[in-house]
Amino acid sequence: MKNLLLITAVSIAFLFTACNNTPKSDDATTKEPAKIANKVADKTKKAAQKLPDGIAKYTTTASSKVTWIGSKPIGKHNGTMNIKDGTLMVADGKIAAASFMIDMKSLAVLDMDAKSNGDLAGHLSSPDFFDVAKHPSASFVMSSIKEYSGGAKEDDATTLKIENPTHIISGNLTLMGKAKNIEFPAHVTIEGNKVAAKANFNIDRTNWGISYGNDKSLGDKFISPTVNVGFDISATKS
Repeated sequence: MKNLLLITAVSIAFLFTACNNTPKSDDATTKEPAKIANKVADKTKKAAQKLPDGIAKYTTTASSKVTWIGSKPIGKHNGTMNIKDGTLMVADGKIAAASFMIDMKSLAVLDMDAKSNGDLAGHLSSPDFFDVAKHPSASFVMSSIKEYSGGAKEDDATTLKIENPTHIISGNLTLMGKAKNIEFPAHVTIEGNKVAAKANFNIDRTNWGISYGNDKSLGDKFISPTVNVGFDISATKS
């Protein structure tokens, strides 16, 4: 009996450690998708292709990407996905609308040898996870943006939190055809013909119905439901 209790205690401690293996970052607030009214886009349509005064359109560059980190008891893996068809509308010097598509077919793993990268990327692209054949694209559409009022954050090398965030951004993130509204801090700059935005946050993948491996009884095969996501957006005036 004592041995059984010891094994149970060790197992619990092991799984607790596994949870701590998840990257430290801000937890995105997740709720039902928001109804998005894009007044800037409406004005642009009425202007018959010509942007109204005070409104500028920016298009994401090829360097824009999504980063991800998934964790498990024996380690973690990280990678990227490309962003395509991204548009930001800036009105009177402030971002008024933003949306982009995520090319799920571009999913890449960065921390393993070529063969292992291909094997893991293939599994993540399968119906167990993102089912890329059925859902080749994901998307993010901003629903609101407001200035960050929490002050500067500490420079901590152990965390992936965005340093000195400037805004709080909310938007509908659609994965596997399912939309959820997420809210997170971001650092946004608008300088001349360029817009840059960076964010890093944790989400619970099960909110989008991605539950493979999410069972702690699996031991070292358990995969944390928490996934770290980073947005690295670069856009130039169109």
